[in-house]
Amino acid sequence: MDAPRQTWIGILISLIVSVFAKPACAQSTNTSPASDSQQIVIEEIIVTATRRESTLQDTPLSVGVLSERTLEDSGALHIYDYWRMIPSLSVTDRGVAGNRFVIRGLSGGASNENDESLTAKYQDDTLLVSPQGLFTHAPSFKLVDIDRVEVLRGPQGTLFGAGSMGGAIRVITNKADISNSTQSYEALFSATAHGGTNYGLTAVLNMPLVEDRSAVRLAAYHFDDDGFIDDVGSGQNNVNRNTSTGFRLSGEVRFSDAFSMSGKIAYEDVNSDSFAFVDSVGKPSVGLNTTGDYQIALMADDFRDEKNIIFNLNLDYSTSIGDITSVTSYVESDTAMIFDMSSVMNFIFSTFHPATLDDAFTQKALMQEFRFASNSDGKFDWIAGVFYADLDFARSALIPASGINAVCGGCTGLPDGEESMLDSVTNDDRREIGVFADVSFWLTERLEANIGVRWYDLSRTATEISTGFFSNFADPLATQNSTRQFDDDGINGKGALSYHVNDDVMIYLLASQGFRAGGANELAAATNCNAPQTFDSDSLWSYEIGAKTRFLENRLTVNSAIYRTKWSDAQLLIAPACFASLAINSGGVTVDGLEIETVFVPSENWEFAANAGFTNPTLDKDIPSIAAPAGRTLAYVPDATASISGTYRFDAFANTGGFIRTDIQYIGSSFNEISDIGLVPRQELPSYSLVNFRVGLETDNWRVTLFADNIFDEQAIIHCCEANDEFTINRPRTIGARVRYSP
Repeated sequence: MDAPRQTWIGILISLIVSVFAKPACAQSTNTSPASDSQQIVIEEIIVTATRRESTLQDTPLSVGVLSERTLEDSGALHIYDYWRMIPSLSVTDRGVAGNRFVIRGLSGGASNENDESLTAKYQDDTLLVSPQGLFTHAPSFKLVDIDRVEVLRGPQGTLFGAGSMGGAIRVITNKADISNSTQSYEALFSATAHGGTNYGLTAVLNMPLVEDRSAVRLAAYHFDDDGFIDDVGSGQNNVNRNTSTGFRLSGEVRFSDAFSMSGKIAYEDVNSDSFAFVDSVGKPSVGLNTTGDYQIALMADDFRDEKNIIFNLNLDYSTSIGDITSVTSYVESDTAMIFDMSSVMNFIFSTFHPATLDDAFTQKALMQEFRFASNSDGKFDWIAGVFYADLDFARSALIPASGINAVCGGCTGLPDGEESMLDSVTNDDRREIGVFADVSFWLTERLEANIGVRWYDLSRTATEISTGFFSNFADPLATQNSTRQFDDDGINGKGALSYHVNDDVMIYLLASQGFRAGGANELAAATNCNAPQTFDSDSLWSYEIGAKTRFLENRLTVNSAIYRTKWSDAQLLIAPACFASLAINSGGVTVDGLEIETVFVPSENWEFAANAGFTNPTLDKDIPSIAAPAGRTLAYVPDATASISGTYRFDAFANTGGFIRTDIQYIGSSFNEISDIGLVPRQELPSYSLVNFRVGLETDNWRVTLFADNIFDEQAIIHCCEANDEFTINRPRTIGARVRYSP
């Protein structure tokens, strides 16, 4: 079904169900329409995007926010469930194979997803580091017991440091409540078209230990999502099954009115039986033919197991002039995986020979931040701090391919039966120091200025030892050994002016800077691709004009921004046919864009939200070495995104409320590569639309929701392509129920 038709059918469903719901609401409504219109306002949203609390409408920055209620109503349990509701945010979802987060068109380049992150990811005040490497990504926890999600668009280099050139995604969890004892339990059950059944269980417990002084809070969960892709190689169905088990234990102690301590431990274990690829071609030369839209032809059982843990401790002390905060965090991620490489063998040797990538990597990060924020609430506010991070990434990779000598003429140089295409060990150790300050001051009663600055010092040591055919085509037995050192320091800045026309209209101008450290390509890039072993740091300036507005007595908000970003020495990743991770510095990239977010509450029953983003990131100059001409669009950046949601709340019967919600999401077309000569051919990924529907009832203790996600069973290409044209798709239509009990 085509996208426009789906969109209009989705709107029609929303209108039809609302007609049937209206009488129930009318029967139990005693308030007059006149008094309704006076009381109805959009709930004020508090954010901490500037490292201090402020309302969304008074923050001179483009911020997308999803409240706890919105996450609950939309059924979001992961970033893949909510990103389409945020303008200028796109996510390339390859399941547990890796992912890419792109804000405002700042995309690193190639299909294999292993560029250094341009978007910083946070859980509360803890940075979730995304290392450079194939199949790597930042730890990502299920959205259980979450207060809100903030998406900060545009460079956040002064307050959030390196890696936030495009912006930052902050997941804010619910804190331990020292006053109230609460508990809730939820069960989820659903069935996926072309696949099997799914279930999930969550429990949230909050218990004060000493009233108004201390408390602990526990959120625990287990989700089992069956697959929907069948493997014709093994004859197994639904091979991309995925399970997630985790918990978050948090606590707070208030020693006095001025001094408090809070902390948490968060853990998640994610297991996937296979990767979420489908294959329209199969491997007919070895008798493996795919005949359906949800099939793959594997020659090995692949999987990925990932364990993530966070330790965090916050100390807060209030003085007469400001608040002192210490944030100590330790993050560790351990991953083991096997990936079927038979398609790569076919690309090189024209035959599908069994081979696997046996991969294991560990990431450890220790971070400390101290900051001091004024609390004057006057004409002059400031925040200053220091940040330190020690990051270590270690990886070992082996590609066994027994019997390949007979195919490639002894290309491995190893005895028959002991062949290996690659044996490598890499380490990437990084240190970052930052000192920052941010000052806001009122020039007049309506005009406010903001200036921010950050000094940074980066040090990075990359070591690699590798041998094998993929390490050196000409001499596979040669051992390559290299240690490369990178050091960089500099100053980042930002400046903003915001003018409050009145209490409901604020216009702002913002110029902000971002930066990212340089790094090392794989040794094979130099040996097999004749490419540089290293690439330099890159930086950018972004210029933005925005407006935050309220109309109709705060029943309508319209927030918008238009921006231009100049990205210098942009690090762009390509996937060349020489099978190496290869990043280059381009001659520059320009990104022009527009985003708009609206919320409209016409009555106490109805709430509508409509968002749209338009992004155009293009190369400033030709890059002859990769056949990428000036004006070419970066990879995996939709030209447009849009979403519309409508929620209708009504009184179903005594002490029971109901709601109906429809979400319509549109993602425009994009391209998978910037190069014409890479391992994967450059091609356009078509646009698509998704429609989700929910209806539910809730009391003080119970909430029951029936839902249908991707109701029209649209198959969208999310990522393309692997060596045999395998590509990633979204989850098919999923219908189910969620039941929550809060005694």
